[in-house]
Amino acid sequence: MPKTVANIIDPDSRVMPTRRGFLQGYNAQVAVTSDHVIAATDLNRNPNDMGSFVPTKTAAATAAAALHQATALPDHQIGVVLADAGYCSNSNLNAPGPDRLIALNKSREQATAALRSPTDDPPPAGATTREAMAGHPPRGPAYGPAPSSRHPRRSLRPGRGWPL
Repeated sequence: MPKTVANIIDPDSRVMPTRRGFLQGYNAQVAVTSDHVIAATDLNRNPNDMGSFVPTKTAAATAAAALHQATALPDHQIGVVLADAGYCSNSNLNAPGPDRLIALNKSREQATAALRSPTDDPPPAGATTREAMAGHPPRGPAYGPAPSSRHPRRSLRPGRGWPL
């Protein structure tokens, strides 16, 4: 087999790493409202999400501003932007725009950090955004499936706690 292989069906696509190997395709971003209405989309060939945060956030802000101008409803304004750890970078944390909460690392790492060094104190004065967030990791997801739905073979029964 030759070392260089071209995709003649979709030459603009790219080979990207996935959790299970590699995939020929694109990286898609979707910005949704709190009630899951699609506000903006982005499709690119970069396997890393960090560079997509600002353009997608800007597109969502533009859509929200146009909707707010047309309706004058306060619900059509961006409050806080939520993003997973794939978008975490100093430039994304400090980019202009609406307030944002970006996970600094994966949930299992956040949970471990919270258990090892819990804190109730405010961040130190003069701390950067990343330093302030690192010292105060989130204590768990804001929402998500119940424990029994994450592990269908296990369920919570009276008298039995959830295994940690």
